[in-house]
Amino acid sequence: MHTLRNLFCRHVWLTPALLVLAGFAGRGVFNTLFYLYALWGLIVLAASLRDFARDDGRWLKLHGLLLAAFLLALPWAVDGSGGLRAWATFLFYSLSGPLTLLALRENGGDVARLARLLGLLAGVFVVTLYLHLAHVSSLPDYTPTLHLKEDNLPFVFPFLALWLWWRLPQRGRVWGIALATLAILAYLLAAKGRAALLGWLVALVATGLLVWRLPWRGVFAGLLAVIALAMLVSGEALLQGALDQDGLWARLDTFTSLRTQLWRQALAHPPGNIWIGVGIGNAQHDAEVMTIGDGARMRGLHNFLFDVWYETGLLGLAALCALIGHVYLRTYRAWPTMTPERRILAGTFTAASLAVLATALLSFSYTSRYFAPHLFLCLGVLAYLSGRQAAGVDASRR
Repeated sequence: MHTLRNLFCRHVWLTPALLVLAGFAGRGVFNTLFYLYALWGLIVLAASLRDFARDDGRWLKLHGLLLAAFLLALPWAVDGSGGLRAWATFLFYSLSGPLTLLALRENGGDVARLARLLGLLAGVFVVTLYLHLAHVSSLPDYTPTLHLKEDNLPFVFPFLALWLWWRLPQRGRVWGIALATLAILAYLLAAKGRAALLGWLVALVATGLLVWRLPWRGVFAGLLAVIALAMLVSGEALLQGALDQDGLWARLDTFTSLRTQLWRQALAHPPGNIWIGVGIGNAQHDAEVMTIGDGARMRGLHNFLFDVWYETGLLGLAALCALIGHVYLRTYRAWPTMTPERRILAGTFTAASLAVLATALLSFSYTSRYFAPHLFLCLGVLAYLSGRQAAGVDASRR
């Protein structure tokens, strides 16, 4: 057990950094890698549960309440067995949070090592995306929205920017980050990924404010310039003819690819029990809510807040918001006492987590492999950086 624990806390805990590339390789590769990591981590966590509960008991309680709230409606769900599989998937994906926190407590808080690996692999990921683009763009059935894979770009951007800042010589830092920024923007526009574009813009603003410590007026001026450039280059594709429609809702429906229609239908036909919902993974069975346009049937509401509310009720939504809010509030309170180095790391992981949340407002669900593994990884790091143990490590290094 001691050997397994040491191996996990020294090396295996870094596995989530590989997930972006694993996800590009396919769901099977992603799940195989992640489940091996999670099962190994569970063995280590079970052996360390008493110490973990003593130091991070609130995290365990909030995580446990979240998982319990997601289970409540399954006995009455249309597809209880499918819902149980969706719950188990979320359970495993969300383990990246407590397992990362556990490993950081054991290995002396080597957050910078994780950030460097994430940044390096982010660069490899961007290059891979462009090589893939060069291949698929020559196919006769090439369709950007189907062939291009942009959902992880908002998450990786803060780490890529930090890695370039660390690795490039002082004179080349600004140019290197600017080129990486333009490369990601160009890919997002080529993919017509408006949800990912929103997430990336949030990551850009959060990185500018929290990591680079730029004045907010300059950051928002830069944001407006990027939006103007995007509209100039690809405005018609981004708007999707919304301005040609009559009426506000018609324009919003067109602009959001009927997502706003989905949300209105969910509000007009809420779950029978608003406290516990229809059951995790079961929203797809409600034809009245999930049918849009000319009869197209959707599997989710394309907004993680609506998905959580509809499937797990107000209790599930409150539990998820409580866990996320707890970590953000803890980070906010600890921010003034952090060293400059720890603030840079905390700002980077905050920006990455906000990018995931912003992208999920228009795209993937909370049970997706794009959501929980990355979000909970960031939350686990932030929980460590805002804790007393990280402050003690900082003091010992001075």
